[in-house]
This record gives sequence, C-alpha cells and structure tokens, in this order.
Amino acid sequence: MDDLVSHLALFLLSNVLFGGVMAAFLLRHVERTILGGGATVLLGLGLAPFMITWVLNAILLLSPGGTPVVAVGGVLVFFSSLALFAGRGWRSLAEVMTGSVSLWRSAATWPYLFFSMAMIFGSYVMLVYKPLVDHDILEYGTQGRIFLREMAVRYELHHYDQASGFYYVGLHGFSFPLLFTWEGAVRGLLNSDGDAWVRLQTPFFAWLLVTFVWGWARRYGTWLAVWVIGAFTLTIGFLYLNTIYHVDPVRVFLFTASMALFASVLRAPSSAGLLLWGLVLGAHALTHSLGMILAPFMLLILVALSPGTITARLRQGGLATMAFVVAGGFHYILDVTIGTGWLFKDITWF
Repeated sequence: MDDLVSHLALFLLSNVLFGGVMAAFLLRHVERTILGGGATVLLGLGLAPFMITWVLNAILLLSPGGTPVVAVGGVLVFFSSLALFAGRGWRSLAEVMTGSVSLWRSAATWPYLFFSMAMIFGSYVMLVYKPLVDHDILEYGTQGRIFLREMAVRYELHHYDQASGFYYVGLHGFSFPLLFTWEGAVRGLLNSDGDAWVRLQTPFFAWLLVTFVWGWARRYGTWLAVWVIGAFTLTIGFLYLNTIYHVDPVRVFLFTASMALFASVLRAPSSAGLLLWGLVLGAHALTHSLGMILAPFMLLILVALSPGTITARLRQGGLATMAFVVAGGFHYILDVTIGTGWLFKDITWF
C-alpha cells in the first residue's frame, strides 16, 4: 500500500474513528457539567490511543504468543463494543460538533485558529524532515517492536532481548512502547512499514493539550482562554516540547486532564466523574511513572477534602482507586512484585 495512504488510514482509524467512539461513549455516560461538552470530546480523542495500548497490554499479557491479526482484531472488537454502548452519545457528539461551528464567529477564536494552522504546518515539516533520532523515543520504539516480534508482554527482573542485545531500562508503564506495537501490527496487515503515526502523536497531543486548555478556559471567559493559551504556547518549554519526538506531550495532556477532573470531582463528586478521573489517572500512570507517583497523593487529598461524611469520602476514594488500578496502576503492582522492582531496584544505565 502507498505510504501516504497507510499513514492517513492509520491516523483516521486510531485517532479520528476511535477518538470519536471514545468521545461518544463519554458523552453518553458522563455528565457534561464535569468538563463541558467540548473538553469531553477532546478527552475522548486523547484517550483513544491509550485505550488501544491498554487492550494490547491485556492481550499480550494474558494470551502471549498470538498473531498480530488477533491483537488488531481484539482492539477492533473493543472499540466496536464501546460504539454500541455509546447509544445516544453519538447524537450528543453531533450536537457538540455542530455547536462548535458558532465559535468561529468570534474574533477571540482567531488566535487559536492561527495556532492550529501553525501546528499543522509544523507537523508536516517534522514528519518529512525529522527522522526518529531522539533518545528516549528510540528506546520506547525498540521495546515496542520487541513486543510485536514476540507478541507478548512479560514482567521479569531484566527486560533484556538476547536477539538484539537491547536492555530496556525504562521505569514507566508500557503504554507508549505499545503505540509502536500497534503501528507495526496494523502496518504489517497493510503491507507497509514505518513509524510516522507514532511520530505524529507528539504534535497531535501538543495540539490536543492546548485545545483542551483553551476549551476548558473558555467556560470562564473567551478572551481569558486566549491569554491562557498564549502564555502557555509562547514559552520555550512548549516550543522545545514540539521539536523532539517524546512521550511528554502525551503525559502532560493526561496530567492536565486529570487535574481538570480532580477540580470537578472535588466540587461535586459523582460516580461517573470519579470513575473517569480514576481512568485518566491510570492512563497517566501506564504512560509515565510520574502518574503513579502523583496519583496516591491526589486520591488522599480527595478523601481528605471532598464534601460529605468520612464514609462517603472513603467510598468515593475507593471507587476512583479501583478505576486507577484497572486502568494503569496494575502495572506497578506487577512490576514491584514479579518484575524489575520499579523504583526499588538498583538502576544500572547501559
């Protein structure tokens, strides 16, 4: 298959179609008052790649040694099920998307539109002229391709691949390396090869991060949103974030979404909000170990400061913790007990 066609097909499937499914599912099952309709849609788009890797992690851990067809089929079945359970969420998604058209009539939206166009142009330049050469992402990519070759995720003392001599020293969950596994599996079925889709996630999540902050801040003031994203995107840190391929745009987006949800559930806890918050905390943890370090503190703050009796607060904390463990906390439990030991090991850099 032509490389450009396979690039577009993978992005449309993984980010657009699966992102739409996640957005519709969230709009069906989570109150819009928690984040607002637009921010909920953006969160769905951001969670789609994570959910792909979560399903792959489960398949390769619980049923190792299968084929890429089985892994890809499992992901398709999972998202097909979510699409069915989205129900009237599809109507809500159409309403949110239709309503967003009116935003372009405001002059306050023009700076954001300029930012989006600049991100599209920058993404094109990066994909065409910048190969995959940055250190950390090469490590994740190598491990992801090893997962693909072996069709297995293992928890062991040393992640050493004898065939290539590669020793994986990462302290994070396997979500980001599994993006490479997904791309390799789908491209194999399309008779294609490459890493353009994973490389595209860096500028895509940077755009998604700014758009999420902009959409969330607009609830409190249109021009406030302009000032917020201006202060954010014109910093050296943000510019640096978008000149290298890295996990950081993904983890910062998930952290930002978890903080927005944290503020919401502290004000008005609800079962749907707590489960979604726990899911995003788990997604952050399975993507980066900082998510595992920060989550217990945030959960304890919820129990200490949320309204209601101590029994109600403990129930709320337990509900969010359960979602967190299922979504990503499980990795660190397994890594500490039967794996490398995580932070409790002697770290040797090779």
